[in-house]
Formats: sequence, structure tokens, C-alpha cells
Amino acid sequence: MDGDIPDPQEPRTWQNVQVVGNGNIIHVAGRDGLPPPNAAAPPRHSDGSSLPPLRMRLLAVAVYVACFAIAWLLTHDIPWSVWSSILAWAAITALIHLSRTAPGHRAREAAIFVVLLCGAAAGSLWVRGETRDGMDRPSSSTVPDPSQVLARGTGNAGGAAPRVVPGSPPDSNRVAVMTDTVGRDRPAATQGPPSTGKVIPRATPTAPDATVHTPERPDASPPPPASPPRTDLARAKTLYDDRDYSSAFPLFRDAVATGSAEAMAYLGISYMQGRGTLTRYDLGLRWLREAAARGDGRGMNALGIAYKNAIGVEKDCNEALRWFRAAWEKRYPDAPANIGEMYRAGCGVPGSIAEARRWYGIGADAGSATAMYNLGVLYAEGADGRVDDAAAVQWYRQAANAGNADAMSNLGQFYVLGRGVSRDHAQAASLYRRAAALGSATALNNLGQLYTNGWGVTKNLSEARSLFEQSAAKGLADAMVNLGVMYENGWGGPRDPDEAARLYQRAADRGNERGRQALRNLGR
Repeated sequence: MDGDIPDPQEPRTWQNVQVVGNGNIIHVAGRDGLPPPNAAAPPRHSDGSSLPPLRMRLLAVAVYVACFAIAWLLTHDIPWSVWSSILAWAAITALIHLSRTAPGHRAREAAIFVVLLCGAAAGSLWVRGETRDGMDRPSSSTVPDPSQVLARGTGNAGGAAPRVVPGSPPDSNRVAVMTDTVGRDRPAATQGPPSTGKVIPRATPTAPDATVHTPERPDASPPPPASPPRTDLARAKTLYDDRDYSSAFPLFRDAVATGSAEAMAYLGISYMQGRGTLTRYDLGLRWLREAAARGDGRGMNALGIAYKNAIGVEKDCNEALRWFRAAWEKRYPDAPANIGEMYRAGCGVPGSIAEARRWYGIGADAGSATAMYNLGVLYAEGADGRVDDAAAVQWYRQAANAGNADAMSNLGQFYVLGRGVSRDHAQAASLYRRAAALGSATALNNLGQLYTNGWGVTKNLSEARSLFEQSAAKGLADAMVNLGVMYENGWGGPRDPDEAARLYQRAADRGNERGRQALRNLGR
């Protein structure tokens, strides 16, 4: 019956056997579809392959398409594991094909496959260089924003914090520490001149009389200059100023394709700081150099900060100063503040407070909030031997009105202490809130201290604990200690001595003496 399985013992009858002159069977069709026992294997094709030519060509096309798929994936931030799997599939497919190929032709086909892979790899590199600036790779390092970084120096910016009001929960020797803008530890029980901390203004190099240094362009230069889409760039800058970095970053990247030097500077800073993207020093420096090569002062200033603070490059005060001076040649307003900081620190030039003050004044006249803040620091610290609280308040106020968070925080501390102004805790709380909204860890900590003691606000230990947590998350050691005290005593939340000990240890690891003392008090 048709469709039955043939009986192995049943003799088979072969039909439609075609024979050529030499007697070799080239085609057989039996009743059950099987070749006769003495049938010779079909010969290979003229190229030595056992596969039909069409199938071979399709296989070659499939491998080639897979290789170029890899090239596409490389340019679209697809994980390496994905496209490496595709590569492995292509290689395995090729090996299977070669195993079915005549030995004499395997070397040739293997060579063809290698050529295909090399061509695809070269194509991927070309496409990658043409379409975008590479894939992001995460970095654990935190980078100061080259366009807006402040130098966190030592010194007494806000003065000693007031004592804890008697009867308030925290121990005055452990919790009642407010920190100034630079995050310096100051015991609550001591009263002293406020600390104003040094400031590294935003960043860029060289004095008015210096020669502008322009670096070489990066190997993979961005597209040639074109008319930038001003509307999108303006929107990107607005989003950036509003701290919506994830929305601003793709707009900067699009604007870079038009040749906008300003967009290149912002894009470089975003990569350096990890704002809206993953931190990439190599890409950040590349775009900053390209922006600087096209004459952008912001990019020059950011390069100066990178060299001064060893961000992605070796520390080089001379190179930093050159870039700061170059930025000022382009009249970038924050550049003089950075030049002044170089004189104050004696980095690349002989240290000189008088010269630092002069450059800060130039920057303040140019509208730099950083320069205004730095002048306030000089007067508050008495860097030249005389403290002038009234002048410090004046410059802090101007810088705060211009949007400088550190100035807001230090001015708030002056109101807490009554330095140069009448003591006003409510006004201090208002200034701390403004600075905290701009991301100031110091302001968050100091505002938490006000809520701990009920100064200018309604006493609220839960709110204080929350503020200390936010500040500690930003890495402020004083806040870690204050939060530890809250955990140790169960103020504003559950009591957890182990968590308190961990927080004290984190602060101690950062060199905070209060953290070390708190650990000793716990017997740890």
C-alpha cells in the first residue's frame, strides 16, 4: 500500500534509472524514494561544493549581511554581547559550510570568509566614525562640571555653627555642626570667623597678555561647520540650566552635527560630568578640544579646569593657566575667576593674594557669579590679613542674586551667626532652601540643622533626618555624622546603632574628626 513503510526483506524495484556512457548513475528515483544499494554519490559541483551554487551564494550573502549588521549595532549602543553572538553564529555557519566543502577548496573558501569579516570590520569602523562619536562606557569617577565647577578649598567660610538650643535632642558636640560651602567640619560649640572656602571658578586659561594656545584637532573631527539650529541649541541650553540633562544631551549631540562649537563645548562638559549620559573622559576631552579649536571660550575654560584638577589628564598648572588665559581672550566671563584662583593657589604662577583679588575683580566686572563669590571668600577669610564681613556679605549677596549656590549657603550661614548682618534664622532658612534646590549638599545639611533645633522653622526631626540623608547621599561628611546621630538616638525615625556606626565610619574614612570621635563613643 502506498505510504507503507517498506519491508527490509522485500526486494526493491528501481525505476527511472538514467545511465550515462561511463555507467555512473547520476539520478535515481525508486519506489520508496531511496537510491539503490550500488548507487554512486552524486558528484560535487564544478567549484567543489556539495551544495547547489545558489545556496552557496545565499550563504555568503547571509554571512556578509550578518557582518554588516554588526557594524550597525556598533553604532547604536547595542551591548557587545548581542553583536558578538551574531559574529559567533556567522562563524559557526561558515564552519559547517566548510565541513561540507571539498578538501581542496576549503582553504579558498575560508580565505573568502576571512576577507568578508575583515571587510565588515573595516566597514563597521568607518560607519562608527561617520555616524556618531562612539558608545558610552560607565565610569565610577565623579567629574566636576568644567563649565561651572567651584574650587572647594579649605578655610573658614561660614564660621562656627551656633550651639544647640538647650533641651533639643541632639548632643551639641555631635549633631549641631553646620558646614560652610566647602564642607569644612566646625564644632558647634566653638565660635570663630566664618569660613568661606576657596572657589575654583568655572574654568578656562591665560592672562590678557598671554598667547592663546589652540590644540590640534582630534583625529575623528566632527562634521564641518554649518549653520547651527539656534532654536534647538537654545532649548538645549535652557534644559541644561534647568538641570534636565537627559533631555538636553541629545539636543546638544544633534547640534554638534551642524558644526556648532558651543554645542561641542556643552557636549564635552556633559561627557566629563556624566550629565544626561555616562561619564566618558575621552569623548569629553575630544569635544572640548574641538570646541576650543573652533574658538569657543567655554570649551577652553573647561579644558583649563580639566588640567588644573587632573580630570582625565595629568595635572598641569601651566597648561591649565594657558587655557584659562585663552578663554579670557575670548572674553569668557568665568575665566578671570579661574586665573585668580591660580594666583591664590600658586599653581603655574607665584602665589599672590593681591593678584588673585585683581583677577576676581575683573571677573566680577564681567558678570561672573563665581568671581563675585571668590571675592566674598577673600574678605570673609581675611586672606590678606584683614577680615571684612560687610564686604563679604556684599559680594556673597551679589553672587547669590546671580545664582551661585555656594554664595547662598555662605550668606545663609552669616545670617545664622549674625556676621555682617543681623541674626535672622528665617532668612538663613530661605537662602538654604534656594541653594538646596540647586543641589548644594552643604545647604541641605545646614537646613537640616535648622529643623533639628527649630531655628527659623518649626522643629521637625523627621524633616531634619530627610535633609541629612539627602546631603549625605551627595557625599558630605558632616551630614553623615549628623544622620548617624539621628540613627543612634532614634530621632526622626527608627533607632539603628549599626547604621549609625556605618555612617560614622564613612565620615571618618573621609577624614572627618567628628566621625572618628563618634566611633570612639560607640566603642567601635
